Amino acid sequence: MEWDAWGVAEKRQTLAPQVKALLASALGIPERDPVSRDESTVALSPSSLTEEQLAALSGLLGAEHVRTDHGARLRHAGGKSTPDLLRRRSTDVQEAPDAIVYPTSHEEVSTLLSLCDERAIAVVPFGGGTSVVGGLDPERGGFTAVIAVDLRRMSGLVSLDEESGTAVLLPGTTGPEAEELLGAKGFSLCLLYTSPSPRDLSTSR
Repeated sequence: MEWDAWGVAEKRQTLAPQVKALLASALGIPERDPVSRDESTVALSPSSLTEEQLAALSGLLGAEHVRTDHGARLRHAGGKSTPDLLRRRSTDVQEAPDAIVYPTSHEEVSTLLSLCDERAIAVVPFGGGTSVVGGLDPERGGFTAVIAVDLRRMSGLVSLDEESGTAVLLPGTTGPEAEELLGAKGFSLCLLYTSPSPRDLSTSR
C-alpha cells in the first residue's frame, strides 16, 4: 500500500469536482490540491539496535530478511488511522521500528521471540498494516529496541471445512488474498456479529 494513504497507487482515483465542492462545503474548508510528499523527506528516529542484536536477527532469518532501510522502517511505523496518516505529514522526527524482519514459519517466529526476549527487544506483529487502533505503533516500553515482525511470507489457506464453513488461514494472509483463495473453492469471507461478544471470522458460500 501507499506509505501515506489507503490503497495502492495503480488503483488511485480522483474525486469529481462536484464531490470536492460538496466536501468543502460540508466541512467548511476551502478546496485545495492534495499534499504530495516524498517519503525520503520524513525524518525517522535512528535505529537503536546494537550490532550484536542485528547480527543475531540476521543469523536466525538471513540478512536478506532483516531490513533497516528508511523505506521499510517508515512503512512499518504505524497503521492507517487518521492520526497515523496525519503523522506521516509531520516534519517532526517520527518513531519507527529499528528493524523489520520477515519470518516464514511458526518455528522461526517461536525462535525469534525467544531471541528477542533474551536480548530485550520489543516485538510488534505486522500483518496487512491497516490497523486503526494503534496496534502497530513501535512502542519500546522498557526494552532496548523494537522490531516489526512482517508476516507477509506466512500467507495462504491451511484448511477449509466446507460443511461448517470454517477456514484456517496463515497470519500474513490479507483480506483480498483470503477472498481469492476461498473464492476458488466457492466460499467468501463473512463477519459474524454476536453481542456482547467480539465479532468472529467465518466463511460462507
